[in-house]
Amino acid sequence: MNNKTILLQQAIDHESPQVQEHIQSNHVGATAGALSSFKTRVTPSDAKVQICISLLGEMKTWLDIDGKQVELPIKSNRRQELFAYIATLAHDRSKRVASGRILTDVFEHIAPTADVSNLRLLFQKHTQLLRKEINELALQAGIPKLSLFQYEKIDNKSTKWWLSEECTVVDLQELTRLHEQMEAEEEHGENGPRLEESCMQLIQFYQSFQGDYLEQHVLSDEFGDAEWIRGPFTEYKEMYLRAIWNVALLHHTLSMQATISQQQRYKSAKKASQYYKLYALYAPKHRRFNINARKSRRQSERALRGHLRMCRWLMDAHAADGSYSAYEKLMSEEYPEWKPNASTIEILRVIRQHSDEHILSFDHLEPPEDKEE
Repeated sequence: MNNKTILLQQAIDHESPQVQEHIQSNHVGATAGALSSFKTRVTPSDAKVQICISLLGEMKTWLDIDGKQVELPIKSNRRQELFAYIATLAHDRSKRVASGRILTDVFEHIAPTADVSNLRLLFQKHTQLLRKEINELALQAGIPKLSLFQYEKIDNKSTKWWLSEECTVVDLQELTRLHEQMEAEEEHGENGPRLEESCMQLIQFYQSFQGDYLEQHVLSDEFGDAEWIRGPFTEYKEMYLRAIWNVALLHHTLSMQATISQQQRYKSAKKASQYYKLYALYAPKHRRFNINARKSRRQSERALRGHLRMCRWLMDAHAADGSYSAYEKLMSEEYPEWKPNASTIEILRVIRQHSDEHILSFDHLEPPEDKEE
């Protein structure tokens, strides 16, 4: 066995103990369940089959056979990362990604001393194994061989890759569509129910996946030092945060409207308080995966001040203290160098005084000038 083959095999076999346990328990059990499910039904040869992929929270793959779902467990973190990479960056032909970039982003960080030839062998090996895993399950269901990727040759040393039409990314494209819908409402100057509706659709969709882009995998270090993940992690999280900020600001503005009833203004103040707090306690999380960490830190404290302003009018010092304590704890973990802004401390001081002369009326409250940058 030559050195090149040894290096290749070590890179393929190298997985953390957590991965080995994951393979031996979760994936083996899931595969057995999937095969059992396949065996209990006959799949017509003309059935409509899609390989579905979701990437928010935790990567999940499954076969959709005429609306029936069967889990497709992928046994290796490396192959999960490869599949997630192409599904994210090249979900169709217009977004093709060069093989050299795949080698650098997905494989170089697990084999930093390998040359290009070895990295190319790793790519080929994991691609073959990924196809084999999924098509073995498809075969059990009587489904013809499925195509995961398509590629075209650019020159003797390079190809460009993208996801096949038999694969569908169910979450990222829909999230992008909802974000574009929200942006269209903003550009049209919509600051009322239509903008709120589009924001709430995005928020609810994002929350249904219970986590940020590949969150469970990156927090468990399953993908190692995969720097490429930081881009989509930041991009999709910011879509979610933008929608939260919009809802908070919409209701902050409504809370000042003299033309609506006191009860309606109170409800808007409560809702603005809720969404400012949600933003403040979500934006700073997972700093090391966030490309725009400094921006998130600044904007999260602005959201905290928005929440405190609402607490001030609502005379809810208990809520203000609780939220500030939670925020302070979060910042000590994510940004240990953080010091509260003087404006934040001043608002908190006024709330704690419980003095009517220091509490502003609704009519004089203004939404924060420091909108999202």
